[in-house]
Amino acid sequence: MKNELLALTGLRGVAALLVFWFHVDLRTPLTFLWQFGPLYNVFSHGAFGVTIFFVLSGFVLTYSQLRTITAAGHPSVGSYAAFMRKRFARIYPVYLVGMLLTALVCTVQHSWPPDMGVLAVTNLTMTQVLFPSISMLWYSNGAWSVAVEVFFYLVFPFLLPLLLRIRRQAVLWVVLAVVVLVGTLGGAAYTLWPEHVSYVLMYSHPLFRVSEFVSGVVAGILVFRFNWRPAEWKALLIVALAVGYIVFFGSKLLGFVVHNWLVVPAVVVLLAVAVQPEKTKVVKLLAHPWLVYAGRISYCFYVVQLPLFMAEETLLERQQLAPGQQWYGFPIFCVTLLLAVVVHKWVEQPAYRFLTRTR
Repeated sequence: MKNELLALTGLRGVAALLVFWFHVDLRTPLTFLWQFGPLYNVFSHGAFGVTIFFVLSGFVLTYSQLRTITAAGHPSVGSYAAFMRKRFARIYPVYLVGMLLTALVCTVQHSWPPDMGVLAVTNLTMTQVLFPSISMLWYSNGAWSVAVEVFFYLVFPFLLPLLLRIRRQAVLWVVLAVVVLVGTLGGAAYTLWPEHVSYVLMYSHPLFRVSEFVSGVVAGILVFRFNWRPAEWKALLIVALAVGYIVFFGSKLLGFVVHNWLVVPAVVVLLAVAVQPEKTKVVKLLAHPWLVYAGRISYCFYVVQLPLFMAEETLLERQQLAPGQQWYGFPIFCVTLLLAVVVHKWVEQPAYRFLTRTR
């Protein structure tokens, strides 16, 4: 199943690039893309890269755990601890490096935010997303998504056995449809009543994003247990419809998750095609060595960009950088890429080996 996993890794690389250029566009709008009309919406909605990560996370965890977690019952204390230990080893060392780099930026720029004690404790414990008033402040302006992932990890060993008790494929399809639709409600509420619904709550709270993760888990069961194999042309058609929808209608509705009714199914069907044993065009593209390497360093790439963008924001606010210069994103990309390679090689990989070694 090597090609299948390589294709999923490559998709992670695509998602990381989408999120990066979305972050660039937030700070220095890529106005040169306006000449392409609605196609600009693809970049301005690069936040869907996070949706890809969340769905992919549920899908990959299901793939890796189906042989160890059954419908017989909930996990034992020992198996739960072992699972969480591996998840901790995978994400926390890099997360901590990003937080330390953010602290370094604040020290150099003398830009410490108020209530730093609360922010430090909640960011260290990855609990900031439980409190909307601070969930997207300081380091958590981007690291909130990592904290949301931790919430998913905490519930996954209980969620998977529960879903495995569903023996009929048709029921799983109903579950998937309901989960996807429920996941759009927060965005729909924000679109209808933006003055009454908190954007931060709707966008960054685990309860409002868990539907994406659950969709990935259900999709994983459909693919790896029920052998669901959609035709490649159908998957490409649904993905094309989702992209076209975002291009022409993405900016007409507020709150990114309001579009999940179509975006999440497009991601799900793309994942189902990407793991097919046949070397389809999708698999060949996503398994390209460059994309695969981008996927391998994608977590580091995501984390290390956060302090760099924070430094850029401070310089822009102090008018030490001229606003509206679209080229700023390119040197930030180069530095981010270099740091990601270094952190991946010298922190992420050795830390994971050390923390998961057999004692």
